[in-house]
Amino acid sequence: MMEAITSLSTASKELRLSKFRNCAESNCDKPTRTENSSKIKKRFTVPGTKWCGVGYKAENYSDLGTNIKTDMCCREHDHCDVYIESFNWRYGLFNSGFHTAMDCHCDERFRNCLIEASQNPISYNDKVTADAIGKFYFNFLQPTCLKKDYPYVCMHWGLFACTGYKRDLTQPMVWYLIDSDIRY
Repeated sequence: MMEAITSLSTASKELRLSKFRNCAESNCDKPTRTENSSKIKKRFTVPGTKWCGVGYKAENYSDLGTNIKTDMCCREHDHCDVYIESFNWRYGLFNSGFHTAMDCHCDERFRNCLIEASQNPISYNDKVTADAIGKFYFNFLQPTCLKKDYPYVCMHWGLFACTGYKRDLTQPMVWYLIDSDIRY
């Protein structure tokens, strides 16, 4: 099981340009989904699921694999409205990672759902799969996630860089790609 999950990604860590990258462009809401990524997305799913992995194999929203509770968690996560696919721009941000960056709230709900699936499984395989996916996604991949917040402005400059930041509550909120601290 772990081998199948590990094979989903050959590169587990993304190159992070900085801790915070904000949306300062006018096309912040422009979605990008490439045809190539859609084709790739149907190739790799975790055994016993149709929604867990890189994309999905389900024929429709109700189509679930044998690990029902785990698959329901992945399906909900896949339907998160706020995301940036790998190596794409959206919300004025570039996701340089090897996996899709999701809204931090969606990742938190995904984690909680997997914990629930593990603690109250329909089958033993459902429990094992939920735990394996949770550990792989949150502890091994350690994905970045999207957080909407007020823009950060420099308050104190050192010799070469800013040494202190503050949120500017007078400006509209913007999306940030952040290093998630969510663990399984």
